[in-house]
Amino acid sequence: MLRESTNGEVERLSKRFFSKVHLDVLDMIDELIIIFLIDSVERPGQIIFANKMAVKLLGYSLEALQEKSFYELAKNIPIDDKFSEKKMFNCELIAFSGLRLSFLSSLSFMEHSGRSMGVFIGKDNSKTKRLLKELRWRVDFESLIAKISSMFIGSFDFDNAVNKALAEIGIFTRADRAYLFLFNEDEKSMSNTHEWCAEGIKPERERLQNLPINMFPWWMRKLRAGKTLNIEEVAKLPEEASAEKEILQAQNIKSLIVLPIFVGEKLMGFAGLDDVARDTPWQESDIKLLRIFSEILSRAFEVSRFK
Repeated sequence: MLRESTNGEVERLSKRFFSKVHLDVLDMIDELIIIFLIDSVERPGQIIFANKMAVKLLGYSLEALQEKSFYELAKNIPIDDKFSEKKMFNCELIAFSGLRLSFLSSLSFMEHSGRSMGVFIGKDNSKTKRLLKELRWRVDFESLIAKISSMFIGSFDFDNAVNKALAEIGIFTRADRAYLFLFNEDEKSMSNTHEWCAEGIKPERERLQNLPINMFPWWMRKLRAGKTLNIEEVAKLPEEASAEKEILQAQNIKSLIVLPIFVGEKLMGFAGLDDVARDTPWQESDIKLLRIFSEILSRAFEVSRFK
């Protein structure tokens, strides 16, 4: 399991320290184990052994690991932990992919054949951290929905509620803009009635007033059909959406999502998010949040119609 060394040092130390029984036992353990030299002048931290779990989790071949220093993989071990045996600590190791994997770790030291070695044992807790992060996100998401819903209950100022909700949504989704367009009374034009912009982003609301609806046939056809407009790259819009592409690019928009707002079967307008800095796909959660907001607005319009 150990690579050949040009000077034979790694192989010699390995044969003195490990027997085949040692290696087989260490490979059966479901925790990452790395043994390395700590007194090498030429290659401090040179890895001389890594078990199968280390190879699996880190994504390196065994040979590649044995050409590395342990300190290349673990750059954030505090000095006091490095020299405190049997003390558990959290540590990140850099995998072959570049990802930082989190481990609950221990680091001990031993002397053998006149050499000083470190033994690192790590239990992967990346999955636990990821689950906790997802749980925190879900709690924040549900709390935001409840907060936005409460803004439109009872007696409320519609404009103020919409502006606050757009700000909350924009911040949560890390969008550059969040906005609402409503159709004018003549139902032949539409206006950007409410807008939130992230810091440093130029507002566009003032110049997006009384836009003729017939200028955007592709856009309107999608919205009237109740479709979600999830445009990952504005530059790749089809030829039939040339009018929409022109006005979006004039605002430097790279990507956006837009959802229609209906009262009954009547299309009242749409809510959207856009990004001027990136053209990466929007998350399903972004679309879900905007859809819930659209449904809240739809109910608010429905209630106001019967007052």
